[in-house]
Amino acid sequence: MNIMKNQHKILIVGLLTLGIAAGLMYWSGKGQNEPKPGSDGQTQETPGSGTNTSETAQVDPKTLDWLIFVNEKGTLRFSRPAEWQMRTLGTKNETYAISSPEYEPIVSGTTEIAEVYVMVHENPAQASVKQYFSTFDDASRLWFDTLAYEEIEIGGRQAYVFPDVYPGDYIDTRYIVDCPKRIVSLSFNHETDRNAAVVEAMAKSIACE
Repeated sequence: MNIMKNQHKILIVGLLTLGIAAGLMYWSGKGQNEPKPGSDGQTQETPGSGTNTSETAQVDPKTLDWLIFVNEKGTLRFSRPAEWQMRTLGTKNETYAISSPEYEPIVSGTTEIAEVYVMVHENPAQASVKQYFSTFDDASRLWFDTLAYEEIEIGGRQAYVFPDVYPGDYIDTRYIVDCPKRIVSLSFNHETDRNAAVVEAMAKSIACE
């Protein structure tokens, strides 16, 4: 009789032990599978993963939507990204200020500098670009004598590219296009090369009559 009682006790203890072990395994596994508070069960992304955070990263012009601008006289045409803001400036020369959405204005003295300026210089005497700039009363009259530049063609017209016309705190890359009875210049003011490819495409879209 005592032997049967002992066996019965051992059986009960064994069942209890198995039950406790199974419970621990269940709750342990459940805790591992549940999402942590605030995670919503989604995989946490590493900051910056999948994006390029380099401020000098080039923007591909082909990825942007472009608009074609034509002035009132029909003598100037160029393309610009649709999301870039453009305004007309009331100066003696026909001038347009254009900036990308992410552009932080460069301040020179008390003046905020736009990212891009497109300016039309009237040249009724049809002087050459070099002759025309030599008549200016500022530093630009010396550009062709003192600065490095490249001769190219834009829209079938003679054009010039100056990597930086005003060395200083920021870079002013200048495209100059020789048009009939006028000269068109595009000024790209920047501290990084992020939009260099976009502005180059904008400059090379210039067409003039």
